[in-house]
Amino acid sequence: MGKTFDTFFEEVFNETLRFEGGIVNDKNDIGKLTYKGISKYFNPKWDGWELIDPVLVGYDLENKEHRTIINKKLSEDKNLEKRIMNFYYNSFWKGILDKIKYANLSSNLFDFSVNSGIGRSTRFLQEILGVKVDGDLGPATRAAVDAYVLKNSEMDLLIRLNLERCKFYLSRVELKPKQAAFLYGWLLRTINLHKKFYNLDLMDKEYVEIFAAANSIEITKSLKKLIEINGVLEECKLNFNNKATLNTAISNIIYER
Repeated sequence: MGKTFDTFFEEVFNETLRFEGGIVNDKNDIGKLTYKGISKYFNPKWDGWELIDPVLVGYDLENKEHRTIINKKLSEDKNLEKRIMNFYYNSFWKGILDKIKYANLSSNLFDFSVNSGIGRSTRFLQEILGVKVDGDLGPATRAAVDAYVLKNSEMDLLIRLNLERCKFYLSRVELKPKQAAFLYGWLLRTINLHKKFYNLDLMDKEYVEIFAAANSIEITKSLKKLIEINGVLEECKLNFNNKATLNTAISNIIYER
């Protein structure tokens, strides 16, 4: 694999796959049957299914013990592992996100794209940049990214993008309340990936004051919201019951209620 994929893609891929589980067939998930984030509903022709489908025969996916057995068998298939990486490389990275010059931004866009689609993640980026919103991460959008980072910073762009991503997940739950079960995981992967490059845990009051002195009021407010969202997620780790009111807590932060 090392000869097939560049080292940076493998790093980005492995980071995202930490949040993509094994075999899942959740009735509340629009993707239905999914393995490592690849939905059979949306990707029925993916060549990995020919290796997965035979393994599922005779097992009940509603049974936790059965899923454990299935996942163990699938994880031992090196050919399947390569097909998974090929899928992500060709669908999201090659000729698309590998054209982005900024490592932190491309990593975040990759994870957002895997979870919600390359078109959607690109449209959110384009809205922030103030360019034509068409879902095409082409030369015009990449040039706008360069101009934005030159004028502001990559950190500025990531703060805006990840806050919009949090808003998007919240809107999904408000539109389809049954998806509230996924909100914690969606937010956690967003915030954790942001923290990999800009650690929100270390951004105390003093840091924010220094940041505010060098940045606009708007971006400072956005940073504060990400810090608050991180705080809520940390509380959820300690107290599982907090997840029941997570959407309310996040909504209050984002919309300043």
